[in-house]
Amino acid sequence: MPKKGKIPAIGRANTTDGGPMKVEELSVLEIGLSTNAANALARNGIPTVGDILKMETFGELFKIRGLGTKSRFGVILKMHEMGYTEWVDKVTDKSEMDFYGVSEKTKSQYLPNKD
Repeated sequence: MPKKGKIPAIGRANTTDGGPMKVEELSVLEIGLSTNAANALARNGIPTVGDILKMETFGELFKIRGLGTKSRFGVILKMHEMGYTEWVDKVTDKSEMDFYGVSEKTKSQYLPNKD
């Protein structure tokens, strides 16, 4: 897991060199996650979208202190909405979710449909 660090400022439109920001540089506080999810990520050293994308397994999401089931799946759905479907597919691996005890009901309730 990344080290705890500074949370990027909300509403930052440009990088320090004056160029436009990349999506991966956006703060978790400004992408539309629930307050609980954004705060839990930021408190655990995951302040940007890029830091979320560095997580490679459901287990890494599962181990974030203060990130409950609804918030955890809120992060997954937000990444799906933002177009990171490959990341979503990777972290929602069935065998790993089964290992962490995620029920079929929870999966069907929270996971995006694979159209």
